[in-house]
Amino acid sequence: SHDPLLQATVESERTDRAIEFVVASLHSRAELEETLLQKLETSQDERIRVKIIRTLGYLRSASSYPAVLRTFHKDPSEEVRIAALAFLGERAPRDEFMRLLLDGMQDLQPRVRSEALRRLHDTDLDHALDVIVWQLDTEDQNLLLALGEFLGELPPARVEDFLDGVMGH
Repeated sequence: SHDPLLQATVESERTDRAIEFVVASLHSRAELEETLLQKLETSQDERIRVKIIRTLGYLRSASSYPAVLRTFHKDPSEEVRIAALAFLGERAPRDEFMRLLLDGMQDLQPRVRSEALRRLHDTDLDHALDVIVWQLDTEDQNLLLALGEFLGELPPARVEDFLDGVMGH
């Protein structure tokens, strides 16, 4: 169409700000994933990076795991790192995700720490207790307080089992 209003609308949708247009305009899944991964690395807008990670999650994209892992470790934005943690929570092998939660609980960004602790609460109790054991020698007072609160919420029998395990009984 030669309608200037329609052309202006299409052009505004083609900007970097419209992941939905990218998704709708690509034909193959591989091409879509490749384009999204490229935009994840090059986009300056944190909202776009969050949308990209969520889109990759909806696509259940296995090939994007390394890029999202790098994003979790290196992106300066709390929102992006929280979205990456959600993606990794669904895709990472259990032990690796538990280590990512450790990294998240020691993060400098408070919302990333909070999200990591929230996800620790959502994990299987035995796996969460493994994470706590890995952190027993930490000197981070905030982390120790958070882990203490986590243990305080456990039923007494589970706390005894945990302490027996830690003490080697």
